[in-house]
Amino acid sequence: TYKVDLIVSSDKGCVDSTNKTIEVKPISTLWIPSAFSPNADGKNELFLIRGINLRNAEWSVYNRFGQTVFSGVGLENGWDGYFNDAPAPEGVYIYKLKVLDVFNKEQEYTGRVSLIR
Repeated sequence: TYKVDLIVSSDKGCVDSTNKTIEVKPISTLWIPSAFSPNADGKNELFLIRGINLRNAEWSVYNRFGQTVFSGVGLENGWDGYFNDAPAPEGVYIYKLKVLDVFNKEQEYTGRVSLIR
């Protein structure tokens, strides 16, 4: 919270002032990649969702048949591109994400991620 004072004066000598209290609230932000490549080259190996000012996250990834290929709670772990202990095929997958921000407001996101081998 900041108290701001504004004082102005004209070239004719007129002076006026006002003040206001401003409250700065944190912003919740998400970074969701559109593709990842789990091919053991050390780059983009996991489908990781990152964010700031979030209290909780629950998310799942689905294949084109609607099967859940990954589920996670929190944003610490990502999908490694495996399904049933085998590499998932290259293609487009759907993710659904629910996050709880610092104001306890729930937000939902749905999107696509490409798995590139």
